[in-house]
Amino acid sequence: MRASVSSFPESQCEQSCEPTTSGPESGGAGGTKVVRGLLHSELDADEIHLWYACLDQSAADFRSLLSPDETIRAQRFHLERDRQRFIVRRGLLRTMLSAYLHADPGQLQFCCGRNGKPIVTDESGRKISFNLSHAEGLALYGFTRGREIGVDIERVQDVPNMDQIVERFFSPTEDAALRTFAFSSRRRAFFVCWTRKEALTKATGDGLTACWQAFDVSPFPDEPAGPPRICVDSTAAGWAVRDLQAPLGFAAAFAVQGDDTRNVLRAWPNL
Repeated sequence: MRASVSSFPESQCEQSCEPTTSGPESGGAGGTKVVRGLLHSELDADEIHLWYACLDQSAADFRSLLSPDETIRAQRFHLERDRQRFIVRRGLLRTMLSAYLHADPGQLQFCCGRNGKPIVTDESGRKISFNLSHAEGLALYGFTRGREIGVDIERVQDVPNMDQIVERFFSPTEDAALRTFAFSSRRRAFFVCWTRKEALTKATGDGLTACWQAFDVSPFPDEPAGPPRICVDSTAAGWAVRDLQAPLGFAAAFAVQGDDTRNVLRAWPNL
């Protein structure tokens, strides 16, 4: 979901995007391991790596990493701020992938997977699945090996046409649950539900072409997202959805193929 919103200053990125977690920090089974600073280049099959990154930084170091197609895409932005953020966003993606693949970030070649979803492979042919999302000046990246992943981050803000969006994209069960919230808390619940649903459809590769009303996720912020409940025959079966502790004023979630994650490595890299 995208809306016209104010910018997200770099100082706010630095102050509010410190990674936090509600789970244990030991990295054991079912836990969440928080890593700050350096980018870890090893990605095991049972791990999911999730990174927040501030996009309001100099694009100079990333411009040369972009492919000709990405450079053309960057030039299409009318606003300089949006152009710079795109360059940083794509440059960071290439930088992170190059660390996992031990390859030159400027030489990475993307190919299309299911439903046109981009993937990359290492020299041994092992696939690295990735997904990214951005809201204002903040980006969220997710990486896995051998299974699909989807991520979404949104700025929690006023949505004038919220009822129409709920009617179009949410299931009747989700709609009914949202109506139980007081007006002051309904906006937050809406974005909790939205990020969970969008992360799932991005993981499956269906995106906005999916029947979003075919599956339920809980809109309750304090209730674990868990596996989606399938209302009708849907590609949402066999996926796990989890919330991420997001910076103040944001909501974020990820979805992954298979069982719920055993190890989640989260970091705020200083790239």
